[in-house]
Amino acid sequence: MGNSSFDVVFGDLDLEWSRPLRSALRNEGVGVSAATNTRDVLAQVDRYAPDVVVVGDGLEPLGREVLVRLIQDRLPRARIILILPESSGLREVERRRLGLWASFSHPVALPELRSAIGAPDAQAAAPGERPRLIMCVDDDRSYLDSVVRMLRHHGHSAVGFEDPEQALEAIPVVRPDLILLDVLMPGMNGLDFADQVREQYADAIPLVLLTGRVSDQEIAEGYRRGAVHYLAKPCDPRAVLSVADYLLGGPAAGEKAGEATPLPPGPEASGVPDADSVPEPPPPGRRHLVVCVDDEPQILSSLRRLLRQEPYDLLTTERPAEALAWVRERDVSVLITDQRMPEMEGTRLLEEACRESPVTARILLTGFPGNMVRIQGLRQGIQFLMYKPWDDDGLRRILRRLLHERELREGRPDAAGRGRAS
Repeated sequence: MGNSSFDVVFGDLDLEWSRPLRSALRNEGVGVSAATNTRDVLAQVDRYAPDVVVVGDGLEPLGREVLVRLIQDRLPRARIILILPESSGLREVERRRLGLWASFSHPVALPELRSAIGAPDAQAAAPGERPRLIMCVDDDRSYLDSVVRMLRHHGHSAVGFEDPEQALEAIPVVRPDLILLDVLMPGMNGLDFADQVREQYADAIPLVLLTGRVSDQEIAEGYRRGAVHYLAKPCDPRAVLSVADYLLGGPAAGEKAGEATPLPPGPEASGVPDADSVPEPPPPGRRHLVVCVDDEPQILSSLRRLLRQEPYDLLTTERPAEALAWVRERDVSVLITDQRMPEMEGTRLLEEACRESPVTARILLTGFPGNMVRIQGLRQGIQFLMYKPWDDDGLRRILRRLLHERELREGRPDAAGRGRAS
């Protein structure tokens, strides 16, 4: 092994089924090695850089997601063939999501497996983007399993841990792109876990906190410990998926110009209708104040022309400090700001505005889509992220929706009635 032009690594808890095939491959001059645990398989992958890796589904206790990820991290161009238990199968969409070359179920038809392994001149799989992996940590096994299943069903790779200390030890192995973390767990709680992650990995891994007990103090503490978002249990599955897509640049990322990306609502928005429940929000029931901030005068002129017929007051400024003063001194219902400004970044302005007036809804405008802006937006609790050039009708509709939600939170009976009538 290693001196041949074509190498294959076999890994399974029981390798007896593959013995005839391994013998035949060696007779053909193929380099073959085998192992019965993940550590030895990975050591052989590192040592021989094989063309094909054939692995059993039950080899890795953490599951196939982790096993495939570990091999792909080391050898992106390797063809990975997964051997499944008897009477089980893998849908094509799942095979593609995992980046597998092929999959077979026991009892394995060895001639078909030999054909799938190929030959030295067979075209290798093109290295695609490594599947993004989400680590879920929760001591409630039933809830943990349901979240992992849901994420996988919607195209994400996911792995779950009941024990936060085991999850911490696994981070350098599984290398998650996002962590969904329960706060209230025995032993090490979620906030202590977040401290450990921040200490070891800085801001490299976004953390989303999940909890059934939410207070303003807990939310503030979670953000201080490095969380990018907070979700209250029981979580709407759409909210969990929206957060995952948003942070990992998936289907909900909405990075095309003119699109509005709604940031998944945090716990402070419980009871507020989602986008589908108020498709055409009614006019506000009182005179609200909307503030727009941008260092480009022509952008402010466009916003004034767009919104001058709307049933609320509008103030515009090129200076973030002036907008903050208005937030402190007046009841600002919505604050709209550009991201890139010389005096202050929009995300920082919205963070300070949130401290001054948590009830003020926040919209961020930017001409520079990117994952970092999404993460900063979640951390600052922004309701919407819009890309320039924006859609006029979309912006008007979003503003009406945010004002309508404000009135619902204030308990205005006329707002609730108008919402049902729309």
